[in-house]
Amino acid sequence: MLKSAVTAIRGLGFPLPADFLVSAFSNLIALNVGLASLIYRENQSLELTAVQCKIETYIMNVSLQTSRYLIVTASFDRFALCSTNVSLRRFARVRIARRYVIPSLILVLLFIPIHVPILITVKSGSCAFVGIGALYNSIYSLALIGILPPGLMFVFSLLIFRNLRSRQQRRRVHPVATETPALPTDPHWQLKRRDQQVFGMLLVQVGAYMLSSTPYTITILFVVLRTTGSASESREE
Repeated sequence: MLKSAVTAIRGLGFPLPADFLVSAFSNLIALNVGLASLIYRENQSLELTAVQCKIETYIMNVSLQTSRYLIVTASFDRFALCSTNVSLRRFARVRIARRYVIPSLILVLLFIPIHVPILITVKSGSCAFVGIGALYNSIYSLALIGILPPGLMFVFSLLIFRNLRSRQQRRRVHPVATETPALPTDPHWQLKRRDQQVFGMLLVQVGAYMLSSTPYTITILFVVLRTTGSASESREE
């Protein structure tokens, strides 16, 4: 299914950076692990065990975190690509992303949510964090899901707009004289068009993530404040 979708998008002429492909694949893993296991248990009338809960939740957490932070790296990639800094532009290469950035990010994200299989347990037939584990996971979710990814996406988006505006201003001050206008068959025109398409895809993904994560962030923030407030009151008593 993923291969068919990739082929269809390529047929329309849209670019497919490695960040977007791996992000989509990570979401597909999380969707299959969550839904497939739930449907199987419901059909077989099986009870959820602690081992299943730990493994499934950990895989889903790693997959979704990978998807989120790959959008962040894609935002940085677009920022670096339109930067006036030569070193940053050299960093924004497909080969570097495939060989170093994406594998390193996945490796780090395999260790960051290591608390999930340690602290999560089965409660009332479902996976849940209890006690201090619930507070720790809420703070983790607030920082690394609700605040850091959308914050970095927003900052890089602003930097991209600033670089593009600066580039337009330089072109107005120092216009390049051309004998003929750029044609669709011109490699430079095609490269510019692909960059615009990738930037448009990136803006859509960033906007969708920020809109969908805002209610979650507010809810987690409320849970953290309420939990810490209750803990403070208990110590005072």
